[in-house]
This record gives sequence, structure tokens and C-alpha cells, in this order.
Amino acid sequence: MLTGKNAYVLTEEYLQPVYDPIPAEEFILIDASVQVSKALCSAVSELNPGEAIYDDEGFIAGRAQGDIPAYNTDFKGLFNSRINIASQRRLRLPCEIFQWNEETIRSDFKIVSKNRISGAHNETVFFTQRFANIY
Repeated sequence: MLTGKNAYVLTEEYLQPVYDPIPAEEFILIDASVQVSKALCSAVSELNPGEAIYDDEGFIAGRAQGDIPAYNTDFKGLFNSRINIASQRRLRLPCEIFQWNEETIRSDFKIVSKNRISGAHNETVFFTQRFANIY
């Protein structure tokens, strides 16, 4: 959704065959532990080849081209320009996926339902909450 291109997984060598091969072309690497925000999506989509985004904890995302690096590579060598931004929220423990779930679903719902208008509903249907967000 962010770039309109396919997403691929870069992982440990023994797991990589489970995923589709990553084509050797221009690509964007994104740290999957970083929580997505509108501002971060904008910053990533505006990256030029050779640019990377970092916060005080390290690499967040970068646009590069050429051969795909190994999973445990230090990505610094792929980028010639570094953009520093404010600290970003990162997953540290698996339980945080569930703790952040409601917030993330509500945020995603706003994106997918933007400019949609609820239609008429059958009077035999009972709603326990507002029905403005039912399409």
C-alpha cells in the first residue's frame, strides 16, 4: 500500500526459501519492528536512492538498488545519505502486537474508509453503537 509495489521478506538465511525471492532491483528496506505512522510513511515514500532514515536507536528504512544484502548486514554501506528523525516506537516483545492492536486497527480503518459514506440500513437491524462507520 505504501509504495504500490510488492513486499518481500528479508530474514535469516535458513528461512529465506520460505518466502518469494527478492528481485535485484531498486528496493526499500524497512525495519518491521517500527510502528507505522503517516509521517513515517511520507518520509519513506519520499526517499531517493541511497537515502536512509535513522532514529536514535538505529536504522528505520532506506531506498537502495542492486544486490539484496544478507539479513544480518549492517545496512550503512548501502546508503550515502542519512536522515535523522525523532525516536520511533518499536515492537520489543510479542505481546505488544496485541497491546497495540486496537490503536492500529482504528488507524487502518480511517485509511480504508476515507471518503466513504454509510448507506441506509434495514430497520430490523439493531446497532449497539453508532452506525456511521458501517458500510
